[in-house]
Amino acid sequence: MALFFFSPILKDWIFFVEQIFLQILIEVQPSDLALDILIQEQVNLNLSSEIIKRISSECSVWNKILDCKSQSASLSLKRMLDDKCNHRSLRNDSGIDLIISQKEPLRAEVEEILIESGNCTPINFNETFSVDLKLGDKSKILLGNYLPLHDLSILPKDEEINILYYLIPEHSSKQTRRRIPDNMEPVVEYCIQNQRLRSAFNDISALDDGSDLLSSETWSPRSQIFTHDAGHHWLHPYLDDDTAEWSDTSGSFRLMKDEAMLPDNSWVWADEWRIELAGEYEKDSDADGWEYAEDFAKFQDGKRKRRFFRAGDVCRRRKWTRTRLTKAQLSDKIAHRVPLVWRLSFQDSCYNVRITSHITIKNNTNVSRLLCFGYKLPWQRDKILGSLSPEENLAVPIDLASMTHLRLGIEGKCNLFSMSDRIMIVPTSQSYQHRLSLKIYLDTAKERNGVLASKALHFTILLQSKADIIEILIEPVLKVQNLLPCSVEFHLIEAAKQFDCDGKSGIHSLNTDKEFKSEESEIKTGEETCSSVVDPSLNPSIAVRVPGYRWSSYQLIVNRRHAKTSWKPTELVEKHRYQNILSNEKSGSYTSIIRLESQIDNGDPLVILLEVDPGHAPMLRIYAQYWINDQSGFGLRICDGPRDLLGKPLGIMQDRRTYTHGDFLKGNNPISDGHEWAIGKNGMSMFFSQRQRMAVAVDFYKGDTAGKSERKVKSAWSQSIDLSNVISSVFSVNESNSERKYDFSYEVTTGPSIFVRTKIVCIFSRFRVANLSLGTLYLRQEGASNGITFVPPVSEQLALPFHWEDASLPSNINLSTNCVDWTKGSVNIEKVGVTAIKLNSMSATPPVLQVEIRLATLEQKCAVIIIIWNPVELQPIYQLRNLSSHTIVCCQMQDEEHLASRKAKEEDSDEQFDILASVLPSCSAIAQAGNMTDLVTTGLDCNFISNRSSENSSRSIWTLRMDEMKDFGFDYPQKPHILEWNVKGATIKQQGIIEVDSVGSTSTISLSHGVEVACIVKATDSAKVIEFSDTHKGIIESMTERLRSFAPLTMEEAQEDFDHVAVTMKVSIMNTTLSIIENHDEAKAGQEIFLLSIDEFTLRLSQNSDGYHDIELRIMSIQIDNHIPRVAHPVLLIFLHQGNEPALHLSAVKKKGTVFKYVAVRLLDITIALDRETTQTVHTLSRPLLRTPSIDNDAAAWLQNYTDQIRQYNKFPGFTSSHKINTDRIYIEQLNLHPIRISFTFTQQWNFDQLNLSEGSALLHYIRLIPSINSAPISFTSFLVRHVFESPQVLKQIIRNHYLSQARQCALNLVGSLAILQGPADFLTNIGTGVRDFVYHPINGSVHGPEKFWEGVETGSLSLARGVFNGVFRGAANVTGIVNSNLVALTDEHFIEERNAYQRTLTDLNQGDQSKSISDILFLAGTSVAHGITSGAMGLVEEPLENFNKQGTAGFVRGMGSAIISAIVKPAVGLGDGAIIIMKHGERLVGDSCNVLVATPKRLRRALPRKFIKMGNSVLLNKYDELSSMAQNIVECSGNHTDAYISHMYSCKYLFIASESSLWIINRRTDEQECLQWEEISHFYTHGCCLILIIFTELGVSPKVLDCESTDILENVKRLMSMQANKMTNTRNCSFGNNTSDFFMTGSHYDIIGVKVRQQKYIFGSVNCQYNNHHDNSLDNQATLDHCHRRVRFLHSDNSTFFSSLDEEAWGLISTWRNIYSGIHSRRCLVLGLINGTGEGIQIKSTILLEGGSPICRIPAGMDFDELNSILKPGGAIIFFAWGVSPNLNQRGSIHLQMDSNVFLSHFSSTTAVATPRTGYSCVFLERSISDW
Repeated sequence: MALFFFSPILKDWIFFVEQIFLQILIEVQPSDLALDILIQEQVNLNLSSEIIKRISSECSVWNKILDCKSQSASLSLKRMLDDKCNHRSLRNDSGIDLIISQKEPLRAEVEEILIESGNCTPINFNETFSVDLKLGDKSKILLGNYLPLHDLSILPKDEEINILYYLIPEHSSKQTRRRIPDNMEPVVEYCIQNQRLRSAFNDISALDDGSDLLSSETWSPRSQIFTHDAGHHWLHPYLDDDTAEWSDTSGSFRLMKDEAMLPDNSWVWADEWRIELAGEYEKDSDADGWEYAEDFAKFQDGKRKRRFFRAGDVCRRRKWTRTRLTKAQLSDKIAHRVPLVWRLSFQDSCYNVRITSHITIKNNTNVSRLLCFGYKLPWQRDKILGSLSPEENLAVPIDLASMTHLRLGIEGKCNLFSMSDRIMIVPTSQSYQHRLSLKIYLDTAKERNGVLASKALHFTILLQSKADIIEILIEPVLKVQNLLPCSVEFHLIEAAKQFDCDGKSGIHSLNTDKEFKSEESEIKTGEETCSSVVDPSLNPSIAVRVPGYRWSSYQLIVNRRHAKTSWKPTELVEKHRYQNILSNEKSGSYTSIIRLESQIDNGDPLVILLEVDPGHAPMLRIYAQYWINDQSGFGLRICDGPRDLLGKPLGIMQDRRTYTHGDFLKGNNPISDGHEWAIGKNGMSMFFSQRQRMAVAVDFYKGDTAGKSERKVKSAWSQSIDLSNVISSVFSVNESNSERKYDFSYEVTTGPSIFVRTKIVCIFSRFRVANLSLGTLYLRQEGASNGITFVPPVSEQLALPFHWEDASLPSNINLSTNCVDWTKGSVNIEKVGVTAIKLNSMSATPPVLQVEIRLATLEQKCAVIIIIWNPVELQPIYQLRNLSSHTIVCCQMQDEEHLASRKAKEEDSDEQFDILASVLPSCSAIAQAGNMTDLVTTGLDCNFISNRSSENSSRSIWTLRMDEMKDFGFDYPQKPHILEWNVKGATIKQQGIIEVDSVGSTSTISLSHGVEVACIVKATDSAKVIEFSDTHKGIIESMTERLRSFAPLTMEEAQEDFDHVAVTMKVSIMNTTLSIIENHDEAKAGQEIFLLSIDEFTLRLSQNSDGYHDIELRIMSIQIDNHIPRVAHPVLLIFLHQGNEPALHLSAVKKKGTVFKYVAVRLLDITIALDRETTQTVHTLSRPLLRTPSIDNDAAAWLQNYTDQIRQYNKFPGFTSSHKINTDRIYIEQLNLHPIRISFTFTQQWNFDQLNLSEGSALLHYIRLIPSINSAPISFTSFLVRHVFESPQVLKQIIRNHYLSQARQCALNLVGSLAILQGPADFLTNIGTGVRDFVYHPINGSVHGPEKFWEGVETGSLSLARGVFNGVFRGAANVTGIVNSNLVALTDEHFIEERNAYQRTLTDLNQGDQSKSISDILFLAGTSVAHGITSGAMGLVEEPLENFNKQGTAGFVRGMGSAIISAIVKPAVGLGDGAIIIMKHGERLVGDSCNVLVATPKRLRRALPRKFIKMGNSVLLNKYDELSSMAQNIVECSGNHTDAYISHMYSCKYLFIASESSLWIINRRTDEQECLQWEEISHFYTHGCCLILIIFTELGVSPKVLDCESTDILENVKRLMSMQANKMTNTRNCSFGNNTSDFFMTGSHYDIIGVKVRQQKYIFGSVNCQYNNHHDNSLDNQATLDHCHRRVRFLHSDNSTFFSSLDEEAWGLISTWRNIYSGIHSRRCLVLGLINGTGEGIQIKSTILLEGGSPICRIPAGMDFDELNSILKPGGAIIFFAWGVSPNLNQRGSIHLQMDSNVFLSHFSSTTAVATPRTGYSCVFLERSISDW
């Protein structure tokens, strides 16, 4: 048997439960039936993050159980795919007519389909997945003749995929598929602008109020925007060593924008100089394109990323670009390649193909009919492309897709267009992103003085290009989202200062001649709109208004993250700022407080919040801090703090009401959606508190459906309520001048989905009463004469609130059905439970009511729900059943004292009358009764003893005649539930007493003639039955039963007979494993992270001949291994075994029905070890399961439904969700949950590089702040109860509260177990144990005699000595371990890895029972000390030299300082580790002689090979294999935790392991191990049975021959190598695949197109480090370059030694450079040689030195390089040379060159060499020597 899961990642079925074999044994005997199911093999289960995600979605998990192979699953999958593939459609949005053709497999002719532009046609090809495409006749007339495209894929895709094709002109040769010189690409000229901060403004405190430290031109929060250069704090670099104001990227050379010129007349400028805006706003740069650093030298750090301003930054720079094009590119007379995009997608259960051009435009604004125009220099005017509605896409027609510029327009009056300026849209590289600002003036005023009076639209244009596919996004300048529960209006203006509105006319006009432009709009709740009418450079501000309120003052839009670090706000702006550490401070967003004044006089003000999410198009979110949902039935007033006795607020008050103000009721009530939340109506309101607190007062009672009318209430303020956290609690309010008290409950929750910034505060009445009986009920507080609550029997959904009339009285209630006769006893409604109470009424209402008090759910709108029902209609709780042949009389005993006195009294008949006579009124007949029988008989005749109580009686008498059953209730439920009973006609002295709540308790009364009547309490059908029966049967009854034995059996009797048959079922599983695999991220390798192991699982279900059912569950061992890399603990959870005791043992004995005789659960001691990395992984893995359903797509509908529910409740108060009674009660005679002891360890990993508090959930944010905890003891006491009779829900809640209450008490144990306090805590614990034993044992022994006393003294003394010794040793070891853990962080990573490996070795040695001698311990300790001393000494020599080679003199100084510290710290760490080993051994010697369990993983980490190499998460869930895991372990133990195993291959001689980054070759005979990075391998090929690897070395390429012994092994090794072929340097860049080996080994690279003479065989790099005679080492750098340039200029490809001469010149240049810059003056250099073998010209578009200190020198060979146009001719060669600056303390002196051409894009540095070819080209490295010296 197996269980399969369909994986969309693998497109195949995978094992969820691997194949298992069952052994089933059935044994049948006459009265016994046994079923034994045994699984002896290991059961393996797989649970991947993909499966978890599918389970959480509840719609994509497919399980399939197969008894054989998975062929049927594969066939069903194929049929499913075939069905989907038959539904395809093709849409032509290219702007031209196209013809689609496909040859049918069984037909000779070709079917062609003409698809005109804008049309869509279905495609129904059943046997093929590709089509051909060509132009239609009309398209040929428009464009010309082009070659058709063949084999265009129409395979189904689950996600959208865009494929770019090129239509090639027919007249072109085969080479025209590649780029030709006449069709060159755009060239970008660039210049870097550098600035330094004024020295006077290095601190934000030096700024004036309202000043912007960054002096931003866009989205600046500064006040001075009209004064030229006002507040400009940045100057050109003014220090001596600063970079020039205009420079190159490296900052080494001066450049000027004005000096850029066109090469010749064949070029034209495509645009003006513009700032390059790329990357994320305020992460990579600011809105003006500036990136920031502490110093200009920091910009040269290759590992540094662009970033925004931080405190302490004083330097910044930005990039200016200008693009030039050739006139040939712009000419329409030359036939160019036509790009066409083939878009595959899946939508509406149909696979769609859409054909477009390579340019698409999308309108993300709210501007309708936005016109788009295209332009190119040869065109005389702009050509219209089309119009765009909001959220609409436009595919530019192919005949216009050659445009170079775009402009936008708006259609005005008389068909006139208002148009923007043109912007260039030509991508300057394959992957390109750029932002531009664009505006459309709607009138003619464009001067600066009239700009404010002009009406203009502003846009942000985002140009994106990926693989030559261009996407143009038209974005607004800002977006506004309404997160209020009501609609909101907003008003935007430019250049506005903070001023208030006048409340009537709306906006004040300033005393200025300038007219301020503005926009006014309304947004419904949950919706989002955008604006394009404000200029971001003119300080936009916003004012808002909600229903019932005036316009707010204008709030400045601060579009800046962590604004206070770069901007000093004015006092007014600071006053309106809202600061919350857990919200806006975490994300960096700026939040303002907006205060709104009511439209009516003395109306409540309203405070809402405005959050600005920074961005190029910032998002303005308007939300409320709290939503108040008042369903208490009162009109409440809320403030943010209590008041004093005089009514004066103790803090800043912010009053709000949950009911409508009187003036609004006079006809001024707004009726817009959600207006109740704004004005406070129907229990809805919004609230704000800076202190996040709330106080509540009651203003009036609204009345209810039971008839209570509305009345005014004046109460005091409640205590201050904390609203900062999600919480549920209660509070009370006392009424002024009265004893009344109103109890309320409240719940604070976080708003769902987009409303997460808001907390929802729900206020309810604490108590609600639901009447499920047939009659009317009245409730009142016990002892109170007023305050009666009327509860009609309306519906299950009606529950009325209940409050206290007198706060000084107990919390008890009386019940009545007529408001006259009240129950004698009362029910305490503050205690959760269920009871039955006897009514005191003469009406026809049943005499008993059941009352249940339980904690309410949120839907029940209270904290405690009181449910009252009638046992006749629903399930009773107590029943009286008389099965005896006598009449039974019983009543409740009043108290326990009376019970004790009854047992002590003599058997006096006169005194026995008190039981019943005391409750009967005076009667002459009763007074003459002589015994108990006469008393009962007379009482019945007189009609005094009945089922009801008289008004003057204190107890009710219950009479049960033969075979009668009645529902029972207590007179006094709060008193002991003890029942007194007697038999009519019995002697007075015999009376029974029984405890009703004790199921199984019995009581017996002996009558005459040996007859006995017994009373027993049973549990039947969720009720307790008090049953009376005879224990001695007469002759007639016996004969009747004998006659019945001859009758046929009924179904019930047959079931009873079956209950006497012994049945046993046993399930045994020897071993079960659950492997948890993390494979949610495609970019990361899927790996096993946890392994759950369960040993000897046994489940036994049995039924014995007595009808008892036994349930037993035993698990011998449970362990969870932690396989996450870099974790501190290899085992996450383990149970500490003691002998053969199971880790988990559950046993239960069940009687018939829901009665359990015994239930017990026992767990062994648990050890849990966590660290931060593990916790984050578990959180990520479980996030899909914990995720709540999202309402993002329908937030407005959710809020409307939520508002309607509140409105409906306030219209019909009291209606809540249905109230159901708990009828499924179970009885447990004895419940035993054994103690639970947990040892908890948490290790904090202080990795500050990963401590990004802005990422992750709030849980992860708190986890990152938890200190380390070491073996914290967490103990939970046992839970022992008897006679449990509750519903499972209530019982679960009781057990939960039991453990929660103890969990809070364990907090001190966690504090005491902090790693920093572990040493003192252990010392005190051991000393305390010794002192206790020293005192206890002698005292205990003295009880038994003198000998035991002296034995106790001896035992106590030894314990004291052991405690002192253990305390000292263990405390010292713990303190030493803490010190070592902190010291080791000061060393290098290599030493840390070595120490961790050694610690793991010690753990393995300590495992098991073998003892070690003191010599063994001293040897281990000495090894630790020697390792520390050796590593420190070696570091004194190696580290300075290594840093000197990398960073020169500065590196030597830095290396020496680090080495000195390590030389001191490493020996100290070694000494500490050795001391710990010795002290631990000493502790074991004097400690208890018990074996210590060492937690080690059950097995190695599981190896999971991939199905698709490019998809890291496409792991195959194969069965665990020991050899594969050993291969993976080799990879993981290498120290590179980011590396991941892929696959391996064994041969007789070698073990090959393919990992993510390396190839491992291990000689199995000699154990020699070699690890090759994939980038070090050029390629591989085979020869015979040998595999030959071509490896790059410093002496050129070198072959490595591996004998694979057979062709089968060779094929397997080739398959292994091919998995990572794309990472090998040359196979990655070659499109010809296996021809790579032929290119090298057959001499193809000696015969390249364009090279005039076949070259001699030569290995590039073979002259490395050789000196050449013609190189003069005495020259300086410039002379060396000049001489090299002159020599290379005479090299031509007509010489057979052309290649060898080029290589000699390159290495000679390096050799000379090394001699010039050596020692303390050393500098890195880079030589790049390029040979053109494409057969056409290569355009060198740009060469940029990202790091370095030199210009890029070009040294071309011969005359094959066009300097003017940067074109390398076919067969030509060129050498590029650059060098870095001298290393210093600020920078390493690295060098990084970026080259962009029309053939490839490359990056070369001292550590990497990557060349990425474009489509149709290949890049091959003939040599790749990298050295970081």
